Amino acid sequence: LAEDGEGGYYVNMLAQNTATLDITADDIANCVTSFNVYDDGVKEGKFSYNADGYLTVTAPKGYVLQVSGAVYSGNGYLSVFDGENSQATPLLQVNTFRDGYDIGTLISTDNAVTFYFQSTANYSSDVSTGLDLTIKLIKMDLALAKDGEGAYYVNMLAQNTATLNITADD
Repeated sequence: LAEDGEGGYYVNMLAQNTATLDITADDIANCVTSFNVYDDGVKEGKFSYNADGYLTVTAPKGYVLQVSGAVYSGNGYLSVFDGENSQATPLLQVNTFRDGYDIGTLISTDNAVTFYFQSTANYSSDVSTGLDLTIKLIKMDLALAKDGEGAYYVNMLAQNTATLNITADD
């Protein structure tokens, strides 16, 4: 993870490589709650430099990963797998090149996701293809929260199973 200079964090997908990013408990203690994933070059506004690679992101146990974002204009394949490799269940597979698209919101069922992104763009600085995703870390320990109006709530988590124990102290 690198700081973006605006209070956030990001990681670049690297062309023709396979990489793993492990989010640690120390990262979370340092207030990392989300970060962006770019293809190589997009942070500088130059978009893809012919990115073609895998990135696996893991969080500490007890967390799931929420992924949202887009592939911007031009040609790019994107697959998001629900686990630590490309053999895991796909959360998203765009197998045909097409103009830009929004991926919606995807939530892992455990603490890892794997991305595969491929672009046919060239190495020029005016390429308009790019991958720009946001990953949020969601803690699976559910608890009652105050809604600010005297009531309590708990959020249901998509595609996951969790238990909320309401105690006598509650």
